[in-house]
Amino acid sequence: MSDAHGNIIDKLGYRRNPEVRKLTEDDVLVICGDIGLGWFGADKEYKYILDFLAAKPFKVVLVRGNHDHTGVIRNCSVPSTGNRDTVKLITGTLCNPVYGDKIYDSIFWVPDSAVLNLCGHRSLVISGASSHDIWNLVSPHEKERIKRLKHEHQFYRVIGKSWWPDENINVPYAFSLLNDYFRTTGTYHAYVENLPFVGDGKERVGYFDYVFTHDCPAFMCDVFARPGDLGRLRPTDNEDFLELIKDHINYRYFIHGHMHTFMRYAVTEDDYGKHEVVCLYKDIFKLPDNPRDSNFQDWEFVCQCAQIV
Repeated sequence: MSDAHGNIIDKLGYRRNPEVRKLTEDDVLVICGDIGLGWFGADKEYKYILDFLAAKPFKVVLVRGNHDHTGVIRNCSVPSTGNRDTVKLITGTLCNPVYGDKIYDSIFWVPDSAVLNLCGHRSLVISGASSHDIWNLVSPHEKERIKRLKHEHQFYRVIGKSWWPDENINVPYAFSLLNDYFRTTGTYHAYVENLPFVGDGKERVGYFDYVFTHDCPAFMCDVFARPGDLGRLRPTDNEDFLELIKDHINYRYFIHGHMHTFMRYAVTEDDYGKHEVVCLYKDIFKLPDNPRDSNFQDWEFVCQCAQIV
């Protein structure tokens, strides 16, 4: 699932969505960004939501989106290597949120990028995205402008309060992480920086069962546009980068959020196997135990979570 936008209790509460009880202590719930945690800082509401998630039997991995408070994620957390069974850090950044003296060791943020072992599955996680909704981006000191925008019922975001300049994918870090990972595992003999120029464009490197991101590959901008739609979204630098990942990394499933829709697309098969991209929103699925030999039809549907926003 993805894009809870602060409504995580509505989406995962048993009263509204009793099917969530199907998730057990053997499961890891990956939320693909825009969780909305810490929007107003590390306040009592933030603690309340962390306590709510910590009370669930399953572990939670949070992919940072462009509507998540990067300051809270980075400053109100401690580094983590995962736990002993369902979440294990192989390389990259992983942390547990902290409130006061309490460390929430069943909840994991991925601040930038990481390679994780999730329930035995090698997974690449890339956090961050560019916001498309910053046409009214204001400083907290522009009180008169904020007052006018409120009066005119216009949407706006405030720098440092509802928009954060480090929201994007840390592309240099992601390249460096992949480069080091492929060299260490011996799955690639050259620099990952050469990905855009690999052979004839059909060569793939490494292998991941799952790739989890918040932002989408650039190809999604074409898929999402209606025929003849002149107002289609232009791919951002983040989305161009994820397009390289989509085309040059060997994976079985590439799962992202950001677009507030459910869509399965870019289904391909080549010498390396099958590859599919899935955009998630309200739906929770249990992913297959053997992704290499699976099909999308093997995903076990858990529920479509109630959505307020």
